[in-house]
Amino acid sequence: MHKHSKVRLFTLISLLIILSLTIAGCGKTSDKVAENIIEESIKAESGEDVDIDLDTQSGEVTITTSEGEVTAKTGGGMDWPENIPDYVPRFEGNIVMVMQTGEPESFYYSIAYENINDPDPETFAETLLNSGWKIQMKTEMEDSWIINAVYDEKVLMTTSVNTEENTGAIMLNKLE
Repeated sequence: MHKHSKVRLFTLISLLIILSLTIAGCGKTSDKVAENIIEESIKAESGEDVDIDLDTQSGEVTITTSEGEVTAKTGGGMDWPENIPDYVPRFEGNIVMVMQTGEPESFYYSIAYENINDPDPETFAETLLNSGWKIQMKTEMEDSWIINAVYDEKVLMTTSVNTEENTGAIMLNKLE
């Protein structure tokens, strides 16, 4: 599958996971309905068969395709994924969603936070630079900021924070 197709498929999967976890909180029957909706939507968009395993009780979704597996989990008090390299900075706060796919050679992670302590863009940018990252773009708005950075020309990171609500996300993509 072409890289742009993978990104588009992954974006579609991400949106469908969030939607299914939002509307399918009524037990196993609605889990199966949501699984079927996601599978059919992905097949219609990409032509690819997928297998969805959705458990709204635990907040976990696993999607298996011919290309590999995507796992997403939502809920409060989650842990930082142990496979993320040490050079990736993290926020002090409550992790509420983790989505991951890929192997050590090529991966994608999306980590959503709430109650971020000290969501200051200057502090985070300094942490990035001290860890060997190169900042490609930094944008500050009235109540939010975004930083795009690259590590070793292979790992891309987009970090976005809403300073008014102390929420944010770190998205990592390691290229092959």
